[in-house]
Amino acid sequence: MTKKMEFCMLRAFQQYLVDQFIKLETQRLDFYSLNQDLFRVDALAGILDVLRHGERDASNIGKQSFLPASFVGGPRDMRKRYMDAIVLVQHFGKPDIFLTMTCNPSWPEIEEHLFVTDEVQNRHDLVSRVFRAKVEEMKTDILKRNIFGRVAAFMYTIEFQKRGLPHAHFLIILNNEYKLLTPVAYDKIVCAELPDSDTNDYLYTLVTKHMMHGPYVEIKQYQFARWVSPPEATWRLFGFSISEMSSAVYHLQLHLEGQQFISFKTTQTINAIVFPDTNIVFAPVFKENF
Repeated sequence: MTKKMEFCMLRAFQQYLVDQFIKLETQRLDFYSLNQDLFRVDALAGILDVLRHGERDASNIGKQSFLPASFVGGPRDMRKRYMDAIVLVQHFGKPDIFLTMTCNPSWPEIEEHLFVTDEVQNRHDLVSRVFRAKVEEMKTDILKRNIFGRVAAFMYTIEFQKRGLPHAHFLIILNNEYKLLTPVAYDKIVCAELPDSDTNDYLYTLVTKHMMHGPYVEIKQYQFARWVSPPEATWRLFGFSISEMSSAVYHLQLHLEGQQFISFKTTQTINAIVFPDTNIVFAPVFKENF
């Protein structure tokens, strides 16, 4: 096999990963698109109004719901994640630490599993697995080994640069007794200067190699399209989570009387929509306390 053929095969593998993810994503989108007539949403008061006027066909009421919150990366999913994060901040206080973890293609766990002819940029399957393992180890350091102190709540998200490697952004909220309240407390975990090359040459080499960047050319125009890179395609194909938070947030829809939104299928009868068998969650609690 010639070098040119080998290069083409490796690049073809990247294209294959992207194509497979796009097929999977398109299949999900097609499902929602082809079933829009089946799923609708409306306020309870609106459904009761049409019921009083004699309407019995559910396909004639409500409006179509497009991408649901279960579609990862959709607007409702992103808004849900944002609101969950805001709830944690409201309950536990503002985050104390913003931590970014970037994948390092020179990690031994990556290099030792490369074949002689392999290059890191062509092995996104390996990179994704190693980075996920590193993220899980970082979570263990933060949540179980308490390297910053005891954690009250945390959240993180995985992002992908257009042509770069995956990276994770953590927001960490510490318990009150471990809050960073003084410059001395911050200096224990944050360093904003280069390490001394004479006393700590190893750390100096790491910082100058991985954390210092030269000037870049700014892109002035963007194509109005979804950009999917091989690293993101591989991560999503493996089914790895793109975000996580703790503690858990329970979603409760607060509304005026009769204004709660109800999702239903056009095949249901309006009576079944308005008078379901299940009870409204927390209704007795609100009746007793409000």
